[in-house]
Amino acid sequence: MQITQLTDVAGHELRDAYHVAGDDKPWILLVIPFGLDVRMAAAFFEFFGTHYNVCTLESRLILDPSEREYQVADFSIDNHAADLIAVLDELRVREAILVGYCSGAGIALAAINLAPNRFSELVLAHGEYTLLAEAKCTTQFAADMDTLLGLAASSAERAQLVFDKIQSERFDGGPNRPQGLDQPFSELRILKRYARNYLAYKSEDYLGMARDVSHPTLLMAGGKDVQVNVESCRKLHENMPHAKLFVDPDADHYGVLTSDSATLIAIWNFICENAYARSHRRVHSRGF
Repeated sequence: MQITQLTDVAGHELRDAYHVAGDDKPWILLVIPFGLDVRMAAAFFEFFGTHYNVCTLESRLILDPSEREYQVADFSIDNHAADLIAVLDELRVREAILVGYCSGAGIALAAINLAPNRFSELVLAHGEYTLLAEAKCTTQFAADMDTLLGLAASSAERAQLVFDKIQSERFDGGPNRPQGLDQPFSELRILKRYARNYLAYKSEDYLGMARDVSHPTLLMAGGKDVQVNVESCRKLHENMPHAKLFVDPDADHYGVLTSDSATLIAIWNFICENAYARSHRRVHSRGF
């Protein structure tokens, strides 16, 4: 994994990571959740890196080391989607397989709507679609975080109160939880940006975005996921009738970041199935 920086059109520094297995290998663009260091994707890079070129990107501005204050508008879904395209342009990638994980699934939906010709397939793994108005599609974890992040975004005083609360509690301390997931809550300035980013993120209509996707798509959910639930994935599937729905009753939320997990294997199988289907169609189109 090589970590570099690029500059967006507004002059912001974006931190990305990539691995090149070969000039003839397909590219996978992984969209990680907001506020995570690109090194959190190391297991994904290792798993796919022998047969694929892989790249990822830290979400804009949240981990900026400066003390600068950013507003909700700075974190618009359009900006996040444009950042993904900027990474592909920087790496001179014409087309990639797009994998969105957790909140990265929403950004992946926005990006594939923005530039559908830049992506061949879509995987939405344990996606957070902020379907807060539908109780069956919302976990207790998601409801708690919605309340806390809303408070943190409302004022500096409330942000401090939320920061202190989060420091004293762990909302999801499951045994398979990778180290580093707490980074968005590690410093007050990061939490404030993360909360404003969340307000921008939850204002979007991900079901509407899903309806416009015609690419081969895999929707993934886990029966032991306490952050997002199976029902929210099923709801998205209702709007993507041609997508493949994969529910692993034993999967928690962290398989994308875990070495040799069943989640990574399922993504691998989906990509290989589509590669075979494309090659089969090409053979028939040539009349062999």
